[in-house]
Amino acid sequence: MRTHTTSPLQALYRVFVQPALSPRTPRVTRTFHSTPLRNVPKTPRVPEKRKHLWDEEIPARRIQLVDPVTDSLQPPTRLRDLLSTIDRKAFRIICVTAPPTGNWAEEWIPVCKLEDKKAAYEAEKEKKKLKQQKTAAEGTKTLELNWAIDANDLGHRMKRMQDFLALGKKVEIILARKKGGRRATPEECEDLLQKINEAAEAVKGTKEIKKFEGKLAGMGNLMYEGPKP
Repeated sequence: MRTHTTSPLQALYRVFVQPALSPRTPRVTRTFHSTPLRNVPKTPRVPEKRKHLWDEEIPARRIQLVDPVTDSLQPPTRLRDLLSTIDRKAFRIICVTAPPTGNWAEEWIPVCKLEDKKAAYEAEKEKKKLKQQKTAAEGTKTLELNWAIDANDLGHRMKRMQDFLALGKKVEIILARKKGGRRATPEECEDLLQKINEAAEAVKGTKEIKKFEGKLAGMGNLMYEGPKP
C-alpha cells in the first residue's frame, strides 16, 4: 500500500486557502480607458537582497495562486482574501512574475505561490553555507614542492606564492620527497622551511595560519594567508 505524506504547506492550502478560491471567478481584464482602476501603482521595487515581492507588497487586487499539491494554476482570487486565510507568522504569498513596466494598460493578475517561511529560511541558510564552502575552496591555492628543489625552481614557486598572497588568498604548501629523487638532508629541509617563511613574510600583512606539520624529508604541509585587499 502506498503511503501519501502531506506537508504543512499542502495541509494549510487544502484546509484554508482552497475553499477561498472561486472557480467561477471570471478571468477578465479591464482597460483604464473604459473602467479605470483606482490608484494605479508604479512598477514596484523589490527590496534589496530579495528576488520577489511578498504579501501586501504585491500591487495587484487579484492573483493566481499555484496549487502546492497539484502544481496547477488556480483562478484569479482577491489577494486580500487569501492573506486573511493563511497563518501570516508561518506562511507568506510570494509573487513569481515580474510586474509590467511603464503604463499599466490592463489589470495585472500575477502568478503567486504560497511559501513556508521556516522551509525557505532553512533553504537559504543551506544555500549560503554551500556558497561559503565554495568561496573558501576557490580562495585556497596549493603549491607542491619537493624537499630537494633547486634554487631556480624554488624562486619561481615562491613568486607564485607571493602573487597569491598579495591577492589575499590562502596558500597551502605541500612538501614531499620527489619519487626517485634525492633525499634532502635535515639541514636542507630546515633551510627550505626558512626560505618559504621569509618569502611569505615579504608580502606585508601575511599570516602563518598553519605551522609545518609532518615529517622532514617526508610528507608535510603548512599554510599562509595573505592580507585582505
